[in-house]
Amino acid sequence: GATSKFAWPESGKEPRIVFHNSDNPDSFVVREEGGDFGGIFAGPNAGMHGEFKHAVILDPDKVMTHYDFKHEVDYDTYLEAMRKELPSISDEEAEFLWDYIAEDKHSISLDEDMDEAGFSYSRLFRGYPLRDSPEYVIQRLRGKVAQAAGYAAAEMKDETGVSVLVGPGPKTYPLQDGEGFNEAEARIYQEW
Repeated sequence: GATSKFAWPESGKEPRIVFHNSDNPDSFVVREEGGDFGGIFAGPNAGMHGEFKHAVILDPDKVMTHYDFKHEVDYDTYLEAMRKELPSISDEEAEFLWDYIAEDKHSISLDEDMDEAGFSYSRLFRGYPLRDSPEYVIQRLRGKVAQAAGYAAAEMKDETGVSVLVGPGPKTYPLQDGEGFNEAEARIYQEW
C-alpha cells in the first residue's frame, strides 16, 4: 500500500524481485556511473561480488527480454542508442551487431567475426569501456539499448543462466542479517 517502504511496479503487476551483492551495506539508487556496464547485475541468486545482499524490485513490464528486444524495440531507437555509445559506427556495423545484442549470436568471438566480415573491432571500440571483453561490450550495449527503449533493466544470458542488468533509477533494499534470498523474497511479497 501507500505506507510501504518499497517502490512497487507502476504497472500494478506482481513485482519481479532480483538480488545483487554489493560492498555497500546501505540502500542505494542505481546510477549509471556505478561501473563500466552503466548499471548493476542482479539475478535470482544475486550478481556481482560483495558481502552485502540487496533486493531490487522491478516492474516485469520494464525488464527487456529476448522477445522484447526482437519484437518491441524499434530499429531507429536501437540505431540511435548505438550511435550515442559509438559515434563512429556505420549503419552496416550497427546492423551487423544486432544479432549479437539480440543474443542470437554468441559474442565470445565478436572481434574475429567483425574482422572476418570486413569491419574493425579495434577501430570501432577504441577507447570503449570493457573493450578487452567482447561479451562485456555486448552486455553494456544491450543495457544501453534497453534504457533508450524505456526499459529499467535488460535480461542477459550469462554464466549464471539469465541475469538482469539494472539501469539507473531503481533502488536497492538491503537484506536483513542472515536472511536468505527465499526469505527476503517472501518478506517483500508479504508487503505487496
